Amino acid sequence: RDQPDVVDPAQAIDILNVTLSEKGALKLRDGFDNHTASEMTNRGSTVYPYYESDGTNQLLVGADTRLEAIATGGTVTASATGKTTGGTWRFVRFAAPGSEYAYAGNGIDVLSRWDGSSWTSGATSATVDGTGSRAMPKAGLLAIMPNSNRLVAAGFTTTSGGPNGSTTNPSTVVFSDQGLPETWQVTSAPPTTYQNTLQLTPGDGEKITAMLSWREYVFVFKQSKYFVLYGETIQANGGPVFNYRTVDSGVGCVGANAVCAGRDGVYFLDKT
Repeated sequence: RDQPDVVDPAQAIDILNVTLSEKGALKLRDGFDNHTASEMTNRGSTVYPYYESDGTNQLLVGADTRLEAIATGGTVTASATGKTTGGTWRFVRFAAPGSEYAYAGNGIDVLSRWDGSSWTSGATSATVDGTGSRAMPKAGLLAIMPNSNRLVAAGFTTTSGGPNGSTTNPSTVVFSDQGLPETWQVTSAPPTTYQNTLQLTPGDGEKITAMLSWREYVFVFKQSKYFVLYGETIQANGGPVFNYRTVDSGVGCVGANAVCAGRDGVYFLDKT
């Protein structure tokens, strides 16, 4: 970590096969090996770590028309098949009292849920406007609203990608109820009902390209701007108002895989 002219003669200037920790301690460099004993049915394109409080550790893999769950020993323990080809799977972890789930979406099919042992299709698992056995959204981007523990869905590729096939466009963001990732409000007839939906500068010729949570915020990106969701207030009819600020400086994110969160901030790749 130091320049050669300040290294003591008894210290090593060049060491192979080791890395330095942040405090300067040496450790053997990590290697790699095959995790699965044999290749999967489809080529995996996205991988997501899944943890539970009981110590369960798994990898969730999006593989075109399949979703796979892989145990620590490399065995595929459960698969969800028959998905529509052409979508890129993305995942988000959702925890609430009594449940530990992960949700997967590709922007084409309804969301799927992983509970540590099995996959469940969202085709009839949702409650929409108070009625059960409805469909989850067809979202390609997922995040968690940190302060209110809502599942946030965006990245819609159809005009009917919302909960129970409700209307969406490339600027739509929908939110589940607090702590209830499969309960949604999509009607808009105040004052008795409300709509857990945002339209972020619709009609600007851009689509939502990426989304992620960091600290108490949710960042939603378009190609030349982004939005910082920082909280919510409650209307007189009990519905939420989602507060956000727009950063419209000609800088946005080029795609869903071009953004990440570090300890000190959010990093993303602009087209420039």
